[in-house]
Amino acid sequence: MQRDPVHDVAIIGSGASGGMAAWNLARKGVNVLMLDAGARFKRAGFWTHVKPWEWRQRLDRGQRPPEFYLDRQEQPYQTPEGRPFDLVRVWGRGGKTLVWGRVSLRYSDLDFAAAERDGWEIPWPIRYKDIAPHYDRVDQLIGVCGGNDDQDSLPGSRYHLPAPAPRCGERLLQSRMGSDPKRSALNGFCQSHEVPNLFVVDGAAFPSATEKNPTLTILALAWRATDYLAEEMRAQRV
Repeated sequence: MQRDPVHDVAIIGSGASGGMAAWNLARKGVNVLMLDAGARFKRAGFWTHVKPWEWRQRLDRGQRPPEFYLDRQEQPYQTPEGRPFDLVRVWGRGGKTLVWGRVSLRYSDLDFAAAERDGWEIPWPIRYKDIAPHYDRVDQLIGVCGGNDDQDSLPGSRYHLPAPAPRCGERLLQSRMGSDPKRSALNGFCQSHEVPNLFVVDGAAFPSATEKNPTLTILALAWRATDYLAEEMRAQRV
């Protein structure tokens, strides 16, 4: 008589936590059973990589993109009165690792000690030093790009990969400001190094980015560049 297989560990869900737990246990020789409510997603069935005009054409034909997130009408949930909560769920192999955006920032001790400092929420029982070796392992496993400079709010990593090279279209459209024509397309007045009557005054001129919204700086740069352009036109240099 054939016996049903016996598994050492059952894991519910194949997202970030379930997927990592299953992989780590299985490579250590543990017999793992993974259960997932959804099926494997087939990229060809979704509109993720459809060209913008093809997307509009499909909508004009009355088509609608397939649902990726769980439909709240199909899978309803309740929240306390006056305390709404938006629960985003993905049922399928990989879970929300398919939509996480790939932003890979480490928590620091500012995050782990926030409850004690602010007097709100439940304190973490660990600190950065406890999880740092595992951050290093994850960096090496999935390949994370970034720097090795440590900040109080954002630890670095010696295992970070360099940023990927720009794609063809990005290289063609690069128009950053700089003083060296070999490394930049524009001077400090957003004027092309090679074509004096060409000015680029939008965000494409930025040589670097910050956490601040760029709109005010774009407005100021455009004003500065056009002041300079008017003077150059009066002097008949452009």
